[in-house]
Amino acid sequence: MTDFNKAFQLEKLTVDPTIDKLSCDGESIDIQSMAMRILCHLASRTGQLVTRDDLRNHVWGNATVSDHTINNHIYSLRRALAQLEANKKYIHTVTGTKGSGYRLNASIFQSRNKVANSLSNKLCNVVGAITKRIYEIKSWHHYRYIYLSVILVLIIALTFYLYMAKPNKYSLVTSMTHNDGRVQSLSVSDDGQVLFFSHHSAQHNAWQLYASYTDDLESVSKVFSSSFNNDNFASVSPDKTRVAFVRYNSKFAGIYLANFDSKELRATNAKLHITLPIHNISPSINWLNDEQFFFNMSEVATAPLKLYLYDIFQAKLEQISSPELASQGDLFASISPDKQWLAVMRADNMQSYTINLFNIMDREFIPTPISLYEERAGFSFSDNSKSLFFVDAEGYLSNYDIATQQVIKITERAYLGYWPTKIIGKPYIVMQQEGRNESFARQIVKYANPLKGGDGVGKVLVRNKMSLHGIAEVGSGRLVFAAVTPSNKVQLWQYDKGNINQLAKFKERSKYYSPLSINWKKGTNKAVLSINHTCQLINIKTGKATPLCPDGENLYTGRFSISGNEFHFIESIYGNSRVMKMGGSGYPLNIVTAIPNADSIAQSPTGDFFYSRADNNDIYHYNPITKSHTKIISRVLSANKNDVNDFVVFNHGVYFIDKSDAVKSIVSYYNFDTKTIEELIYSKANYFEVALSDDEQHLYLIESYDKKSHLFLMKE
Repeated sequence: MTDFNKAFQLEKLTVDPTIDKLSCDGESIDIQSMAMRILCHLASRTGQLVTRDDLRNHVWGNATVSDHTINNHIYSLRRALAQLEANKKYIHTVTGTKGSGYRLNASIFQSRNKVANSLSNKLCNVVGAITKRIYEIKSWHHYRYIYLSVILVLIIALTFYLYMAKPNKYSLVTSMTHNDGRVQSLSVSDDGQVLFFSHHSAQHNAWQLYASYTDDLESVSKVFSSSFNNDNFASVSPDKTRVAFVRYNSKFAGIYLANFDSKELRATNAKLHITLPIHNISPSINWLNDEQFFFNMSEVATAPLKLYLYDIFQAKLEQISSPELASQGDLFASISPDKQWLAVMRADNMQSYTINLFNIMDREFIPTPISLYEERAGFSFSDNSKSLFFVDAEGYLSNYDIATQQVIKITERAYLGYWPTKIIGKPYIVMQQEGRNESFARQIVKYANPLKGGDGVGKVLVRNKMSLHGIAEVGSGRLVFAAVTPSNKVQLWQYDKGNINQLAKFKERSKYYSPLSINWKKGTNKAVLSINHTCQLINIKTGKATPLCPDGENLYTGRFSISGNEFHFIESIYGNSRVMKMGGSGYPLNIVTAIPNADSIAQSPTGDFFYSRADNNDIYHYNPITKSHTKIISRVLSANKNDVNDFVVFNHGVYFIDKSDAVKSIVSYYNFDTKTIEELIYSKANYFEVALSDDEQHLYLIESYDKKSHLFLMKE
């Protein structure tokens, strides 16, 4: 029987629903998730008539989907199939008195691990033959113990081989959610009966909470009746009578509590309990009992995240953790079913993370060998609280045994998803679709500068399904930028007159961590790439990289000086940041003591300096002649502490990125002469970095974009 949630053969074509890919004779193409779902449904009924109503009910799950929408997806699917096998017509349109719709005519089969089965069978045959031969030997009675030992060793070897060759413990089962937009922040009730998640669509600029019974995961209910709430990161109390969640409200943002009806999966009477500074956009909430829950928070944007315990009835906060000041702190936490452990994703001062186990009774943190990246956030305990499910730094779903401290990979493929959530009492793990390819994806958009008479309308230049970081306009509308692959490797690319090409001589860098920036020396083929707290000189035509920064330094956000003969960097040391000036060859490297506590710095054409502060994200002006510092721009919130190209200095002003709240971004302009700020471009998406053309006619922005990402089940 064919499992249409796994790869299968459609005659010569290989269809892989787990990654939405079609392959034939060494050539592969990606197709849309909806097209893949249609193809799998047609394949499950090969040779049969599949009506449009059948597609509405079983593929879309929505009876109101128009014929036009279905026809368009069928057309797109046919084109994709024809790309790989032009002479074969797989999908036939059917019309007539007995019904109309589509029919897939093709042979279907699913290959199994023939090699492993063959080898194991051969090994069994060998053991059997040896055993039979030993019994035939005349000296059997004299040396039976030796012979039995040989047989035992062979049996052990066979058992070990079969164990290593068997399929991994968990495999992809099926998608849970099929709606447009993104989903995230999974949580499950203590009894394993109710699952929560958040949904964000392009049509509604707000996160909405949804819940479902784990016995019927495909039927979901909206937790709040209003469509105007902006809610996320829900967690239900052990008795399922209250739900705690984050509400992004510009005036009253924070953690709210609401009454929860576990039969109707609805919440009412939401009230603010903990006011959060606006930079706390993703608290991790874990209930200890029906009256207390853990959560994380930082007092100011540059302070580390700390864990707190909140008592509902006493309205009392107790600080639990004190991470290093030089780190981002405790990013994420998950509590064990027996309430003995709190697993904590803790940052170090090198932008990486490890999981620590907090013993709730003894109030003691115990380190583990598990190392993670921020994009791999999310983990959960096993039913017996003795092990931890997580996605390792290589992208594999893995299990950590607390007693033995052993880590075992439990999926064959990497980068399936993240945020693994074990459903207690059931052989399922729910995961979120891979973040780098979906909800974390970024695009480059070109805007005609309204300040120069442009209409401010955006045109997408680059969308390559990767996470983009670092952008530089290198003359005449040509761009150089970095892309981070799902396997966390960095590539350099260029955009030139509609063509997008990878810079071949730049060797992919693995285990990338933020921040990353690119700065171009005008009129040359040189750019400085700041990456992994060091830097390289890049040839923007070929991508060839030459080491530049001295070893052992902790430098980032490098920019050429106005003369082009020196560089300015920010160095992070012992939790503090400072400006460093470096010669064009990487030497000498000196501290610029006149500008303290900077997080990003740029020099204007007049030689003045403009910098953002590490403690408040505001932008300051430093005059080297008068040696005076002046705050010129107060920012609500920087785009992201790991994205440093968030302002650009020109002759008469500063272009900069700001946020009006947790999800809305603005690009504005500060005029040196009038000392006024003018808002230029507004977006529902997040802006991360900005670059300008030399004539200021165009702005180039790296921004997030809303694609589909779903929840799916991994079955034991």
